[in-house]
Amino acid sequence: MLSDENCLAIKLTLRALPVYSILPISAFILHKFKFFETPFNFIRFALYLVCVEFFTFFDHYVILHKMKHGKHDVHHRFKKNINVLTSFAFFPIDGLSQGLPILYSSFLFPQPTFIIFGMIVIVGIWTLFIHTDTGIHPPFLLHYKYHLIHHQKNFYNFGLFTQTFDYLCGTLRHPQ
Repeated sequence: MLSDENCLAIKLTLRALPVYSILPISAFILHKFKFFETPFNFIRFALYLVCVEFFTFFDHYVILHKMKHGKHDVHHRFKKNINVLTSFAFFPIDGLSQGLPILYSSFLFPQPTFIIFGMIVIVGIWTLFIHTDTGIHPPFLLHYKYHLIHHQKNFYNFGLFTQTFDYLCGTLRHPQ
């Protein structure tokens, strides 16, 4: 029998999934219009990753937490028992806003199609990873223990993958 909290997480996820599909559909449309026809370039790719990390941090910290847009508080109902069911339990616009940096960073630093689709998949897997304690805690990355602090305290550890912008902005809290 699922707890009320897990039932709520499933309900939120199912309600949000159609909106989440906007990201890969948009990427597919841009691919069809040949927007992503650019050869791979390592420097441009590195700048793209920094851009995705920055815009995700900015969206999560400033827009969703400080300005309180996107109903991100719905996702933060889950404080103690974050798990695979709470991974995608967002208000639809909230979840989409955190994925959009994958696309609009590619306008600044164009990437081949496989990079854009790969990032969508990797961020989806990462979202599952940071909500599930696998016991794997890579250094310098915002893994499960960092994300648990984010859920419990609600004002720390906003980055996507790395601790970089949390460190620079003073919002980094390390697990005990």
